[in-house]
Amino acid sequence: MVLFCVKSHDTIEAAKTIAPLIGPRTQVLALQNGTDNADKIAQIARNKLPLAGVVYIGAQLLRPGVIKHSAGGRIVFGELNGEVRETTRIVEQTLSAAKIPCEISAEIRKAQSVKARDGRRISPRWI
Repeated sequence: MVLFCVKSHDTIEAAKTIAPLIGPRTQVLALQNGTDNADKIAQIARNKLPLAGVVYIGAQLLRPGVIKHSAGGRIVFGELNGEVRETTRIVEQTLSAAKIPCEISAEIRKAQSVKARDGRRISPRWI
């Protein structure tokens, strides 16, 4: 499994870098802000269906290199087409075994849109 966690503007370059390393059984989980990053990964990695994820966490940058966790820590993820394949269930089991709260969503695109909308309301950096 690949946890794809780069800034949105680095998605294409990072996806090109890892594409040759993705095997037929490798699952990519994109944990990024934005709503189209998993689509970009899918185009570059061809025939590899990445999962899109939304991370709900509260954190505060106290100073460079020091982050204070204040709330949350849940990952909601799913397939772009709304299906739930066995590989998606395996990702859920793997994250759960690592004590990472998670859930599969058949409406991941909706979850991404809601988080993007709500984030813009809360953080002026999104505007």
